[in-house]
Amino acid sequence: MSPSMLEDPAIAAFRYSTAPPPPSSAPALPHDLGPCTFLLRDHTPATVYPITSPAAVPIGLLAFLCDELNIEIERGETFPMLEPLPLDAFQSYWFSSFAAIMLLGDAPAIMDNRNWSKECFGSFYIKPNYPGRSAHICSAGFIVPQHVRSKGIGRVLGECYIDWAPKLGYTYSVFNLVFETNVAARRIWESIGFKRIGRVKGAAILKNHEHPVDAIMYGRDLVGPVEDPVGELRFDRIKFYLETGRYPPQADRQEKSRLRSSAAHYRLRDGRLMLRDREVVPEPERQLAIATQIHLNGHVGINKTTATIAEKYHWTRIKETAAAAIRLCSECRDNSRPPPRKLSATNSVPGMVEPTEDDLTASLGLVGALDGRQSGYSMGPEPTGLRLTPDRVDSPDPNDPGESGFGMSVLNFGE
Repeated sequence: MSPSMLEDPAIAAFRYSTAPPPPSSAPALPHDLGPCTFLLRDHTPATVYPITSPAAVPIGLLAFLCDELNIEIERGETFPMLEPLPLDAFQSYWFSSFAAIMLLGDAPAIMDNRNWSKECFGSFYIKPNYPGRSAHICSAGFIVPQHVRSKGIGRVLGECYIDWAPKLGYTYSVFNLVFETNVAARRIWESIGFKRIGRVKGAAILKNHEHPVDAIMYGRDLVGPVEDPVGELRFDRIKFYLETGRYPPQADRQEKSRLRSSAAHYRLRDGRLMLRDREVVPEPERQLAIATQIHLNGHVGINKTTATIAEKYHWTRIKETAAAAIRLCSECRDNSRPPPRKLSATNSVPGMVEPTEDDLTASLGLVGALDGRQSGYSMGPEPTGLRLTPDRVDSPDPNDPGESGFGMSVLNFGE
């Protein structure tokens, strides 16, 4: 049985909807899938290593990643779990199918006896999102440790995921629950080609939130053509080009042409990337902080907040960030809530018949019958309690000078 997101995992490195590969404690990787080295935003080299068996991971590194996941679970903002995972449960959850780990440097293999708290930059897993005939649709989960956030690591791991997943036999990716408040993860997914395919109303009761939070479902074709992404990665590459005079690693002919064109619009000021007289802000956390600060200065609406931001700053989809800041404002949320309506005996709804005591008894009996049903999640053909509604993907920022973008389940990126 395949280790899908919707059932208990079993050991496997990759899955197809046809006959699965033979079981193995350490399945062989495709020949074109191996350690990959990247340059981070601050030009630090880091390598992502594919993992097909937890036996290949030093116990100290396992413990560090387990602690990082549990810290995120305790925060109660990005993962749906309530309780932290013990080490053995984490090992089964994270490494049951296929995983990857990013470490500092460019060593050809994972070496033991390293300072994992300083040299481990993150991890992700890949597993089927559904079992059996739909096992070619995958999902993923990500960890980025607190001490290395805002370095662009989340995006690098996300790009590595969409590069490796097709090599493992997957053709489509689904992220089931990206909470609406997780702006960093949403911006990353949308910037690398994921589309909003649905919304789950009231998906989670998160810490520090009075009301249930909606979740966005994202999807992306892994084998067909995908539109060029825009956003943080493009700004990083433009900055790299202006700082060094060199093209980023693996830049193709089109990207080099776009970079040369971008140099006419952007410049550097005190180490910051500027578009004319506006500072470019690629980091999602800082974008939200700026939008929140401007909104709190008078609790202005979305259009005023967007216009004020655009006077000094630039990033793609500013209006979406402003909307997120307003949604997170407890004062505006409380003021916008309509007061409860009460019907008095003298002001009842025309045509409404007062219920009798027998009617109330029958209603309570029905509630009791419903409460007596067996609870729990069912994998039936028509699951209830899940409502999907189409959701629009915003177009790129019209203030952008016009160059195309360059080319992370669900769960978290505090990136």
